[in-house]
Amino acid sequence: MPDIIVNTGGTDWLTPAATLLAVIVGGAVSYWVQYALNRRREKGEAKAAARMIQGDLAIAASRMQDMVEKDPTWYGYDDLTLANWDARQGVLALHLDSKTWEVVSQSALELTGLTAGMRKALLPGGPHAGKPTLQLSDNQRTAMRKLWENASDAYNVLAPLAGNKPVQGLLHEGA
Repeated sequence: MPDIIVNTGGTDWLTPAATLLAVIVGGAVSYWVQYALNRRREKGEAKAAARMIQGDLAIAASRMQDMVEKDPTWYGYDDLTLANWDARQGVLALHLDSKTWEVVSQSALELTGLTAGMRKALLPGGPHAGKPTLQLSDNQRTAMRKLWENASDAYNVLAPLAGNKPVQGLLHEGA
């Protein structure tokens, strides 16, 4: 029986070319999916960070409102630092423009500084050593109101990232 030779028309290149095309397309699709998922995760982390810092600011603002409007007393256990600041500031720094970052970070640093200063005043060697409380003077209440305003501003500039609406006036004012 005679041998029959089938001419494939020179398609030996088709399999390697199709394989290369599949690798390129598959890699591009994989890259795009990973990129989209990463962006979604980063946006979610930023939103969560903004909400957590807003919660911390609201707690501090509530205490400052009380000191300014009702009871001008710093208690030794008072802590106006933002509990989530150290863990979340990096995420916020990546997602906030420089002006917004300045407002938020300034408030965080002010509240940390105030808490540290008041604690030192009540510790041994401080001007109010051994006392459990410190009565705020009128000047201190005025300064506390400014910190309250700054915390409210920080809360409000975080609102778009957190996905909520800014508050009118100061946080907890008149509550």
